[in-house]
Amino acid sequence: MSMQKSVLITGASSGFGLVACEEFLAQGWRVLAAVRGGQERSALFASLATQFAGRLEILELDLLDSA
Repeated sequence: MSMQKSVLITGASSGFGLVACEEFLAQGWRVLAAVRGGQERSALFASLATQFAGRLEILELDLLDSA
């Protein structure tokens, strides 16, 4: 039985984080993309979510928010 590899990428909405998301998805990984303002930024990932359906999950993560 083969298990799909998963990766958590912080700062996924821009720069190296976004490029890393694209690269891991292209290589068959499941990507947990952590961003501040997750739902507000989900549009940034629309084409990746379509292209790699079921393997991209957007997570709300703000390290400055103690909650």
